Amino acid sequence: MQLLVIQRILGLLLMVFSSALLPPLFVGLYYQDGAIDSFAQAFVGILISGFLLYLPVRDHKKELRLRDGFLVVVLFWAWLGGMGIIVLAVAVLPMLGVGGMQLFRAETPGPVKDTKLTPRITETAKALWYIYLGLTVSCGLAYWVAGMSLFDAISHSFSTVAIGGFSTH
Repeated sequence: MQLLVIQRILGLLLMVFSSALLPPLFVGLYYQDGAIDSFAQAFVGILISGFLLYLPVRDHKKELRLRDGFLVVVLFWAWLGGMGIIVLAVAVLPMLGVGGMQLFRAETPGPVKDTKLTPRITETAKALWYIYLGLTVSCGLAYWVAGMSLFDAISHSFSTVAIGGFSTH
């Protein structure tokens, strides 16, 4: 197991995905809802944690092996979820010089993992994201037509399709 490479990847991931806390921070600023401090502290804490993980091992650039990919998935999955791992494998990791196919195989359940859905992993990720986006938009519209406010409809569609189970109420 290449623990230093895993540490480098996790540090990079934490730094890159700390930006996921910026939209709720901006929404909090816009609505003045009192949650700004929590999101700002979380953003800074995750960014600094990622930097502190990355800094001492920034020069360890080896190819990620399959079981290293499993460990990265386990350590990072709670932050990001299954669709996020696919985006991570396809879009972000190649830019960081890390092969993403190991993470894709680690995240894929059952016997399907050895056969690609489409010839390229990029095509597979795009197809899955289009399906996810279509389901989310359809669900949000259905909630809105059924009488929810637009904000509640969008919020509930995110948790319904992603099976997060969170509610605005």
